[in-house]
This record gives sequence, structure tokens and C-alpha cells, in this order.
Amino acid sequence: MSATNPSTPANENVKSSASIDDASASASTWENIPSKTPSVSEAEAEIDGVETATAKVSLSDAFECTTVDIIENRDSDFILHTDVGERVVHYMVSADVLRITSPVLRKLIERNSDQYPASPDDRDKVCGVCGCRKIKGSLCLEDDDPDALRTVLQIVHCKHRQDLMKLEFPSVTMVAVVCEKYEWQNAILPWLLFWISKYSEKSLKSGYENWLRVAKAFKTEGSAELIEVLSDECGSLSKDPESGRTYVVRGTERVFTDLWPPESLGE
Repeated sequence: MSATNPSTPANENVKSSASIDDASASASTWENIPSKTPSVSEAEAEIDGVETATAKVSLSDAFECTTVDIIENRDSDFILHTDVGERVVHYMVSADVLRITSPVLRKLIERNSDQYPASPDDRDKVCGVCGCRKIKGSLCLEDDDPDALRTVLQIVHCKHRQDLMKLEFPSVTMVAVVCEKYEWQNAILPWLLFWISKYSEKSLKSGYENWLRVAKAFKTEGSAELIEVLSDECGSLSKDPESGRTYVVRGTERVFTDLWPPESLGE
């Protein structure tokens, strides 16, 4: 049994009830805001006039979530999300830097600008998908290597790491994949040229077969000679029965062809 405090004016009770209703309406409205922007392929198809279906993203508490401040949190106005398997990473970045350095991300941001909070009052609200504070906006990217994406984002935000000159070839390969996908080649040109100079002379050696992808992504030479060497040294394509991945055998080693351009495989 509850009692009404006689010292509380009736109009304050009305205001309190109205505030609760307003809060409920606001929460309901916020829940209806789309939680995911289209992937790069979806956005490009839509830009070309092809109708696409928006894929659904579901991030549960079981996922390993990490927040990476590419720039300091207070200076960032945008969040990039990427997920691979059960690993989810949120990158705090600058929307202007993304627009300037990546033609692909510029299209994605512009095409989905109506999904972003328009009022400064909205910036303290929390995203129902990832739990991050809703600032100027966010994009959910798919199937990107988190470490390679972090490396490129640091470069384009002028947050260079001391180990970039020592980046191993597998890491350079994944950086090349990310750069090709989002057209970041010009934005990281000095580092791109350095890595080409470092690894091009090793491209014919065993362990550097993914130079086929690096050369294509970084728009440099060396693929034709490597294809000729691989044709002489490797057998025909085989498929791993467990993973379904295709590979060739070079010497005694399996070399998986996941990252090779289709034209390199005769497709």
C-alpha cells in the first residue's frame, strides 16, 4: 500500500509522469534507428542502382569487444566497427579523415548520413548494438583483418608506429587487402613504396606467394614472373577436404590460394 506525500504538489506529479512518458518515447524512437550501415559491396551496388538487402548484424555479450582509440576519444567523432569471428573491434576515428583518404568510405558515410544523430544532444546516447556512445555516426565493416585495419587507420590519422618499417610480409599482405578494398593506396603511398621496395626482391621465394595479391593491390609489377615460377614449381589446384580451401603444393609445402587474384588462378 502506497501513500501520496501531501507536501508534493499535484502539478509536480504530472510533470514526473510526463517525463517518464517522454523518456519511454525517446527510447522507443532510438531503438528504431538502424543499427548497421551497408557493407562496402552493398553500398556500391546501391550506388549503381541495384537494389540490395541490408544484412543484419548481431553482437552478443559473448563476443570479445575491444575499443581502439586511433585518436583520443574526446577528439573522435566517428566509430568504425569490424568483426571477425567472435572478435569485435571499435575504432575511434575522425569522419573527415575517412572522407578525405578513402573514396569508398566517403560514399558509405554520405549514403548513410540520415542514420547518424543530427543533434548534439544525441551524442550521449548509447548504441543498442555495440554499447558505444553514439557520437557523430558509425559504420559496421565486414570481414576486415582488425590488425591491418588498425595499421592503416593509424597511418591516415598520422599516428605512425615505430614498427611499421619492420612489418612482416604476412601483415603487409593483409594491409594490402584492406587498402585495395577501401582504396587507401594513395593515402599510405610512402609506406606502400617502402614495403614494395623491401619485399619485391623476395617475391619469387617460398613463403612470398601472396605477393600476387600485394602486387595487384599496390598496383606494382612482379606478378607475371611469379605466376610463371609457380606454374613450373607447383602442381594443380587441390581442395582441402576439411576447410574447403584451395591450395597448391610447392616443394613439400601446401600454399593456400585464398588471397590470390582470380586471374592468377586462370579464373
